[in-house]
Amino acid sequence: MSASKRHPSSFRDPSGYVFTEDGTLFRKVLPAYLPTYHRIQEANLYDSLWKHDLLVRHTEISLSEKEVTLRPVLISFISYPYEWTFEQYREAALHTLRLEKYLLKKGFCLKDASAFNIAFQADKPIFIDTLSIEDYVPNSPWNAYKQFVQHFVAPLVLASYEGPQVLREMQLHRDGFPIADAVQRLPMWSRLSLGINTHLRLVAKFENTTDDRNAKNHVEPTLSLSKRTKVLDSLYAMLQDLTCKGASEWGTYYDDQLNYKDQSLLHKRSLVSTWCEALNSARVLDLGGNTGMFLKCIENLQHGLVVDIDYNALDAGRKSQTQCAYLDYHWADFTNPTPALGFNGAERASVITRWSNYAPDVTLALALVHHLSLTGNIPFSMQAESLSRFAQTLILEFPSREDSWVQFLLDSKRENKGLFDWYSQERFENEYGQHYTIVKSEAIASSHRTLYLMQIKE
Repeated sequence: MSASKRHPSSFRDPSGYVFTEDGTLFRKVLPAYLPTYHRIQEANLYDSLWKHDLLVRHTEISLSEKEVTLRPVLISFISYPYEWTFEQYREAALHTLRLEKYLLKKGFCLKDASAFNIAFQADKPIFIDTLSIEDYVPNSPWNAYKQFVQHFVAPLVLASYEGPQVLREMQLHRDGFPIADAVQRLPMWSRLSLGINTHLRLVAKFENTTDDRNAKNHVEPTLSLSKRTKVLDSLYAMLQDLTCKGASEWGTYYDDQLNYKDQSLLHKRSLVSTWCEALNSARVLDLGGNTGMFLKCIENLQHGLVVDIDYNALDAGRKSQTQCAYLDYHWADFTNPTPALGFNGAERASVITRWSNYAPDVTLALALVHHLSLTGNIPFSMQAESLSRFAQTLILEFPSREDSWVQFLLDSKRENKGLFDWYSQERFENEYGQHYTIVKSEAIASSHRTLYLMQIKE
């Protein structure tokens, strides 16, 4: 058996930590948390939380007087708050509030309300920090309230006024969005919102006020259980009513059938599904996947990850998702991928590393190459090199220069159009061929596009 290795993101909580052994993920419960752990067990709380899909499941592997080892259910793909759509972010916030309210009914509460404690599994939020539960102290306020405001309320309220790009700023704020900064950015008419005044402006006011008398004669604040519950209800109602500013460029891409006749779209779907099924593809990563429509046509797919830069397209796919509990949705920009962040550059893994660890059987890159080439100005050779870091088997679509979208992108270059003479099918095949073997290719009916099946070179 190989030596255990502590996960690089799990070191801040004295209650325990996550580690891997032989590629399996475990959670160690340390002595500081054991009394709480045993009380939770005696209350049969874990089973109750699992029944209501509020907390990630685990199995107790070993138990001693000094420590406990748990094996949690593995999440298919870990995404971070700055990679969520507005709807995902809001669902994560509401899930945290539901969990806190349920715990209060059972005599417990959350000591942490970080957005990083939420993951998405089968497109549903789930709380993954098992050791964030503690005993509820009667008449005490929620100690994690400020953290919840920083991690959820501030970014969501700002996004409702400025657009979802605000959520990307959470990359810079590991400990949550600065409340005072958020308040300064709010428009004047936001003062009409009782919820924003209560949960942002008032919090910022107290945060920035220093009262020496209170510091010298500190008195612990009190809050009855009923009032504490009303605070949670107020937060829930405010966040539930938020809508995000912003329109989508690609949300109706296939509905509008840009560049696609019915015959072309049907042929493309048939090729993708046939090739994936022939490869026994249980896990597929779809880059530029829009609403995820191509993953939904693959039979026997166990899990699919839809990746796109357009948050509205992703949310449209999530809303239309029926009988597809095996799909998850992830915001990412392939031309500017999320880097590794945090302590030692390893606390939050880069998206390229996480895609590689996801280990897809097939990676789809449909309607992507021309945007990388003609919008991102990325040479074919560099595209292929980047894809080869995580995509062993690749199904990729190439639109020729005659394609209407390619012509539109070239025309947008105006006087620099001639600098893109390198965009050709021959050069595409040659440069991708440095990293991949072309297994097969087929022209898509009634279009100027070709679908390729490629395998990484050893």
